Amino acid sequence: RLDSFAQLPRTPASDVKRLGWRGVMRTVGREGKVLVTNHDQPEAVILSTDEYQRLMQAAEGAQAQQDAALDTLRRRFDQRLAALAALKVALVIDDFGTGYSSLAYLKNLPIRKLKIDQSFVRGLPHDAGDHALVSAIVHMGHALHMQVVAVVPVPFGPIEPEFARRGVI
Repeated sequence: RLDSFAQLPRTPASDVKRLGWRGVMRTVGREGKVLVTNHDQPEAVILSTDEYQRLMQAAEGAQAQQDAALDTLRRRFDQRLAALAALKVALVIDDFGTGYSSLAYLKNLPIRKLKIDQSFVRGLPHDAGDHALVSAIVHMGHALHMQVVAVVPVPFGPIEPEFARRGVI
């Protein structure tokens, strides 16, 4: 493990200039590492190849532990979703299209209902961009066998028949 900066052998940048890299490399050979400072502020850490290998192995080990922990969490999450589905509990993505909602959720999770955020509905029927996005979300939801719900601001009015025609609640 790499020690804190305070515990590393130090050499000022002026020594690097005065002694050259050979002098610095002697320290690295003796200590395995050295901190080069400039006006007593850390500027560089020079490691021996052995020290570098140890750091890389530690980093790889930490990454493997993190990956294993994430895999365990994913399995537990999938088991809980399966248990909910067995109880006929429906999963709903609320405010789809905002925040962290992702198309991957639609593909990977057992979602039954998709609620379109009102920010996409508000400009209908006049805003072409909102119309295109809502149409795409509705078609995508239906293609994935989901019920699609639009969060409609009140009062809304003339667009409701359009939603009913498209199968949006």
